[in-house]
Amino acid sequence: MKKKTLLKITGIGLLSYGVLAFVGSTLVRPVYTVSSEITLPASPELSWEILTDFKNYPEWNPYLPRVDGKLAPGETVSFTLIDGNFPEPMELSARVAVVQ
Repeated sequence: MKKKTLLKITGIGLLSYGVLAFVGSTLVRPVYTVSSEITLPASPELSWEILTDFKNYPEWNPYLPRVDGKLAPGETVSFTLIDGNFPEPMELSARVAVVQ
């Protein structure tokens, strides 16, 4: 009897974790995190202005010719990624966790 109860509790815990991870809860760490760092030859203000101006990405970013969405925690950003490792452009989206 104890074994069945333990299995039920474990199952409920795993199911709860899965649901929280699926909906993007802050209670569950993301499956993966993407981060990058580079020193730019411009002021932080100008750099931020350019990096957050999604409509002008096609002018300077050959890898992300389309980025749509609001850059704010909890919002979804969709984008087209062009990568030489894949035969076709990829249509992707991501939920923004942190903006800094």
